[in-house]
Amino acid sequence: MEQTVFVFVGGTLTSQLLMVASDISCQGLEYKLELETIKEQRLGTRPTEFAVDWERHLIFNCVTMGSGFMFQFWWYFMDSAVPGTSWTPVLLKTLYTQAFDTVVIPIEQSAIAYLTPGVTIYEKLSQELVPMQLFAIALLPAMHIIQFMYIPLRYQIIFSRINGFVMGLALSYLSFRRLHGKLESDYDDESEDDCDYTSSQKPPSKPKHHRNCTCVVM
Repeated sequence: MEQTVFVFVGGTLTSQLLMVASDISCQGLEYKLELETIKEQRLGTRPTEFAVDWERHLIFNCVTMGSGFMFQFWWYFMDSAVPGTSWTPVLLKTLYTQAFDTVVIPIEQSAIAYLTPGVTIYEKLSQELVPMQLFAIALLPAMHIIQFMYIPLRYQIIFSRINGFVMGLALSYLSFRRLHGKLESDYDDESEDDCDYTSSQKPPSKPKHHRNCTCVVM
């Protein structure tokens, strides 16, 4: 029993280090994309040095720490309720886990929205729920089959977080591209030709927006 608890807690804490790296990497990717967009569209200026958004980072890690424990419990439950690594139990565990994902993802996104100032739950879910659910339907079954068939139980949380690391980067890129389309549209609506400004006038500022906080569960 003590060994199981040690493996459970140790696996969760180790996997959380991947989530720390995941969010910082996503923030770095978003920053790089934003700099490129500003340079291409001349939408304004921003600091040239990257700085971590620690408020977003804390929220992200608090929520993913909770989901990490939740999924650890789920996978241990699946291992005891549907034992075996042959195709039949693996497919059953994959089916049950897919259903579990569809419930946990909206809860996790809602928690992030609730804790993030200036972000509503509706805004968060409308922007990110559909792409995350589509990803869960399209790609997670294959990952779950590999996980349940080949990955030892004690390492499944780490395997899922590695997948989450990659998924987070992909969703951050897609989310930024959607945000960039709105950003450019807002800027075009309020700006004039760049050559029309006099020395006493300031060019229109870049519309303010919050950075996306993409949270990944699997």
